[in-house]
Amino acid sequence: MKQMDTHELGLIIKEIFKDVAHPLSRVIGDPDGALSYAYVRVSSSGQAEEGRSGLPRQLTNIHEKAQEMNLKVPLELVYYDDHTGFEFRDRPGLQKLLAEVGRPHKGANYVVIEYIDRLSRQAKWHQGFLLDLFAEHSISVYFWKPFGSEIERAVMGAISEQGMRDEIDRMTEGTRLKARSGRITAKTAAYGYIFADSEGRPYTDPASNYRKDTHYLPNPDEARVVQEVYRRIVSGDTLYTICNNLNERQIPTPKGARYWEMGSLSKLVKNPVYKGEYIANHVYNTKEWSERHQRTVRKQHKRPQEEWIIVPVPPLVSAELWQAAQDALKRNIKISTRNAHASYLLQRFLRCACCGENVGITIIARSGGGKKHLYLCRSRFLQPVLREKLSCGSPSILGEEIDEHVWNSICQVITEPDLIIGYLEAQSESIAKGGLDDQLTYINRQLQKCQREEEQWDRAYAAEIFSLEEYRDKKSSLASRKRALHEEREQLCEELSVAMEFEQQKETVRQQLQALREFGFGADLPFQDKRRILGLIIDHVVIDTKQQWYTLEGAIRGTYHYNGDALTEDTDSSFTLLSAPSHLQSSLERPVRHVHQSAVNSGRGATPVDH
Repeated sequence: MKQMDTHELGLIIKEIFKDVAHPLSRVIGDPDGALSYAYVRVSSSGQAEEGRSGLPRQLTNIHEKAQEMNLKVPLELVYYDDHTGFEFRDRPGLQKLLAEVGRPHKGANYVVIEYIDRLSRQAKWHQGFLLDLFAEHSISVYFWKPFGSEIERAVMGAISEQGMRDEIDRMTEGTRLKARSGRITAKTAAYGYIFADSEGRPYTDPASNYRKDTHYLPNPDEARVVQEVYRRIVSGDTLYTICNNLNERQIPTPKGARYWEMGSLSKLVKNPVYKGEYIANHVYNTKEWSERHQRTVRKQHKRPQEEWIIVPVPPLVSAELWQAAQDALKRNIKISTRNAHASYLLQRFLRCACCGENVGITIIARSGGGKKHLYLCRSRFLQPVLREKLSCGSPSILGEEIDEHVWNSICQVITEPDLIIGYLEAQSESIAKGGLDDQLTYINRQLQKCQREEEQWDRAYAAEIFSLEEYRDKKSSLASRKRALHEEREQLCEELSVAMEFEQQKETVRQQLQALREFGFGADLPFQDKRRILGLIIDHVVIDTKQQWYTLEGAIRGTYHYNGDALTEDTDSSFTLLSAPSHLQSSLERPVRHVHQSAVNSGRGATPVDH
């Protein structure tokens, strides 16, 4: 189910907290008790409102336990997440709580939670690790339904974990069976259709059994739009033209989107459901570590085609028209003027300072022959009807000139390699702060514990304390735990290797920058090397083509002013780096060493922004 954003969940908790809390003290628990944290977790927006894992029940039970333990919990000490519970590292609420209890002057020495599975459903090692972490920070953890021993805790956690996994497996298999029986498994109907049962009764009919006996029925109004889109694509209209026309006519969009956009329209045209083939079981989700976001993210993957389940539905267009539309889309991609196969220095680095959109590329003809590229805010690429409402109106800028201007700015700052090294060190430290070393240490201790238990069971069996059947059960259970711990350790080792790569990268960067300074890194540097250097030390270039300035963001930061004159004639080659972070200011204020003359004398000057 769809997760709520933090703000939405916070508002729900605030309302429920007001209902549960004492009206005068505005705390839950004992108004005269010691301060305590509380942690709640829901797995979907539906559970947040009601149901067996709902927030009202969790906060009420926490209130009851806090009263029993003479503790009080103010609203600001309630931490919360909307998450499945199988992972804990990418739960923002729990991570904030762990950071809070690790402070020298923390707000409380207690935390109240409803069940152990609210902390984590993963019984293999997550629960024990988190409880140990609280204990290391002298935090007493109280559960509304406590466990009497580590064995009971492990059993309760395992039941909760296995119950959830079994439920997920049952739901997945149920979805497959539903599709194989010729029913639709989608949660929302595709544009152009409505839900109905096998007898043709639409979802609006109280007698319809569409929730279990789910089928598609054409929606007449939307079906006409779909058919029009396919005909226009085949007749030569572009997605851009069609979107603009649909927006001008104010045709309702799929899923209540504000406007028709080319991306969503392209997906609609490519969907085989409109030729009568609804495809179920064609994708699956995994959780993977993202180096970019530095957390676990959900990724969608396509299943092998032989696993797809095709459910026949009423077609809105013929198979021939559908295929002709696919061919037309491919032709449009080839002839599109915005389909730039060439690469440009600042491609995918530029963002518009006025509206926050990415800055794209457009190719135009030169008056004397040939072509030139311009950078232009993406809001200027919108269809005319949307451009009037949403475009920021930022003018374009000649690509070859701003490319050179930014590169010369980079060249000057590259003479301060310590800035870049410091940036890489900060990235490495951010990984270390995730506590991966501590987690790996804990798992290793658990593996050692499993080894000791295994030796004890071996000795007990040799002494004929247990039967062969009991011995096999114990050994099988231990083997399962060890396999799971080894898998977790392998994953953590992979994540830790990222930090080690940063260390290796740091030395490589230092050597590369040294070589660049010795041999020059100006206009004659190969294009791909320039792109590689840019990708290494900057994340974005935020540009304001109205006020004529840009800001570098990443390993180096600074704001530079340019103007038309400075871009078209040689000027003083000095650059002024502005609005740098305070901890870098002192190093940036030192006199800058001269770089290779080909990098400076061929370039244009940067004019400081007036303060």
